[in-house]
This record gives sequence, structure tokens and C-alpha cells, in this order.
Amino acid sequence: MVSYEIKEGEFLFNFKDKSFWVVLGSILVFPIVFNYTFLQFSAWRVAGNENSWISFWGNYSGGLISAFVAYIVANSQVDKQV
Repeated sequence: MVSYEIKEGEFLFNFKDKSFWVVLGSILVFPIVFNYTFLQFSAWRVAGNENSWISFWGNYSGGLISAFVAYIVANSQVDKQV
């Protein structure tokens, strides 16, 4: 079993690590690329209106935040049980 211990003064993520920023950038750029490649016929038009995009970004960011919180809670529970 892999154990991820966070020691005093350490963060869950290393913000100086390049891979952290690549993953974060990929998460933020994915919906835009998906829209341009799959949801429209013209490369310069956006599918949907402002309300649908605000709704999409709200759901997308809420899902990411929920996944992040679930990861931290699960990691905390595993550390307490071990």
C-alpha cells in the first residue's frame, strides 16, 4: 500500500513542480479544446451561449473541487487507519 504522509510545513502539492502546472493547465484547457474540436463546425465560433458556458464552468469547477476534497478526505482516513 502506498502511503502519502504530509509532514509539518509541507503542502499536498508542490507548486514549484512543473508537472503540477501542466496538469492544472490541461484541466483548464480541456473544455476549450473539446468545444473547438467536437462541438462545432467552424473553428472560430463557440457552441452555446453565455448562460450555458457559465453553467458548464460552474459544474466543471464544482466537480474538480469536489474531487479534490474527496481525495484529501480519503487520504486523511487512510492515514488515520494505518
